[in-house]
Order: sequence, then structure tokens, then C-alpha cells
Amino acid sequence: MGPSLTGNKDEVEKAAGIPLTIVLPALFAESALGMGLLEVDRVGNRLAIPGDGDNQPLFVCTREYIAAAYASIFAATPVARLQSRVLGLTEVQVTGKELAKALEAKNGAPPKIFYHSLEEVDKNIETALAQGRPLALAWLCRKFWGAGMFPEAIGSDIWEVPGYKKKTIEELIVEDQLVSYRDAPPEVHAALEKTFY
Repeated sequence: MGPSLTGNKDEVEKAAGIPLTIVLPALFAESALGMGLLEVDRVGNRLAIPGDGDNQPLFVCTREYIAAAYASIFAATPVARLQSRVLGLTEVQVTGKELAKALEAKNGAPPKIFYHSLEEVDKNIETALAQGRPLALAWLCRKFWGAGMFPEAIGSDIWEVPGYKKKTIEELIVEDQLVSYRDAPPEVHAALEKTFY
């Protein structure tokens, strides 16, 4: 197999001495928690937890936090402080147990929880890819959560936005400050609904 497009790009950047900064944001809270990507059903008081998601952290950021982070990184930070860095962005880190508590506080009753093994998650990823369905991404995000892969994926060089008050899971779920950034088509809702079985 020949060199990848990314590999060629990296070689050109190194040869030309181009400063490179990579930013790795956590999942968008608006899609992961608000649109149902991770099957956090705030209205129906249901939660699907993959693998060891009860105990593993899920990393999310609101759109506002990511916008503030990009502004503070690229508009207010000298290039010398940024070059050759891989910066992680995370606003809220929450386990499945903490999500369940937030749903209970919002709805006044414990949520109905559905558990999926990592084997089930892998099978759903493979099936979605084989069928050309975009929901493979939803299952991949669940794998990252259930397998405890978010800390490694985001990295250890976490960018903190100066003076920014981060949201909490209580604000997002219990106080209903989380909004979906767009409505998913009915077909997506129907496919996601199959997760609750």
C-alpha cells in the first residue's frame, strides 16, 4: 500500500517548515446528548449504555465552548505557543452513572437503562458500514465511550479557555439548557429508536 494522503501532507508540512496545530474537540453535546446520537433520551427518560459506560467518561463540548476555544486558540495565542501541539477540547466529562442521576433529577424517576456489550457495538458498526448507513458514526462514538477511549483520543494537552464558565451536566440535562442543533430526519429517529430494546 502506498503512502496515504495524510502522510504526504505531513511530509510537505515538515519539509516546508509549516507550523502545525491540531485541535481535537470532544463530541458536540448538541448531537451526542441533544439529538440522540448516544441514546440519551431526556424526554422519554431512557439511556443506552455501551460496554463499561457506567464508569467510563464521555467527553462533550457545547458549540459555544468550541467557538470560544477556537477564538482563544487562533485569534489570541501566538503561533510560537501553538505550533507542533495537539490540543484537546473537553467541556463536560460524565459517566453513565452520572448521566442516569441527571436524568432521574430531570424526570423525577430513575431512567430505563439499556446495556449493550462492546461486541454488540462492534457488530452494529460493521453492519452499518457494510450497508453504507451513516449511523456507523453513532455506534463508533458509543464504542469510544464504552471502551474508555475518550481520554486517549482527546489527549493530555487540554486547552482551557481563559475566563470561560463551562457548562455542567446538571445545567445541560436537569435545567434543560441543552438544545439540539438540528432536527434529525424521521428515518434517523427510527433507526436510533431500535437501540432501546
